[in-house]
Amino acid sequence: MTDTIRRVFGIFLMLLSAAALILTVYGIFQLWEIKASTTESLTYNLEIISTTLTTTSDGLIVVEEALDTAKLNIASLELTTDQLASSIRDTQPMITSLEIMIGEEVPETITATRTSLNSAQSSALLVDRMLQAISNIPLLGLDRYVPNPPLNETLRDVSSNLEDITPSLETMAESLDTAGKNLNTIHGQVIDIGDQIGDIKDNIEDGELVLEEYQKTVADLQLQIQEVSEDVPGAIDRIFWAVTFVLGWLIITQIMMFTVGYDYVINRRVLR
Repeated sequence: MTDTIRRVFGIFLMLLSAAALILTVYGIFQLWEIKASTTESLTYNLEIISTTLTTTSDGLIVVEEALDTAKLNIASLELTTDQLASSIRDTQPMITSLEIMIGEEVPETITATRTSLNSAQSSALLVDRMLQAISNIPLLGLDRYVPNPPLNETLRDVSSNLEDITPSLETMAESLDTAGKNLNTIHGQVIDIGDQIGDIKDNIEDGELVLEEYQKTVADLQLQIQEVSEDVPGAIDRIFWAVTFVLGWLIITQIMMFTVGYDYVINRRVLR
């Protein structure tokens, strides 16, 4: 092969390796240029997630307080129902007082309790959505969050059960107003309501167990986010140094290619 072709090939090899060398060096500088912003961005996003979990934890506290209030109201209502059953069984003059209590006071208590439960249900639904969104973030590598049953559905069932009591109360009020002598019938209705209240109390206790699981899940997520946040700077350093090491080997390779091209140009290497 002629010297001209050998020199042309050598020059081409030198230009190619020089261009690759420049791009590689530029890539290293750009890599370390974005390191700080990358670390800051990841740290910022983790802080947002941590803040969201804190807000979620606060929301669960609100739900817990609402459940405590509902539990107290139900306990009070249960006590009232027991007292009503005893009063109806023992004496007829209590009919007038019972009519007032059943027609006004108890429905007001139920309304207040349902209001608290509806508020707690909204907060629980928001907590569900937050935990599902956080568990779907690929970066965290968390298990998909699928509660069974969701807390908001448990609270909704409790509220629905309370609503079912209202027709019974209305029926009782009408019975007291129109038939003071039907004490046996009224007594049976009070017993039925007492049983329903007992079921609602059980539902609230189930809701408290679900709430405990939610709080444990949030606490675990907060711990995992904290661990990830602490490891982010070191992990990014390791990744950037590994990439830099690879690019460094590429630089050495390009220098060797440039040397080979130079040898062809000065006729120290034969092109076969």
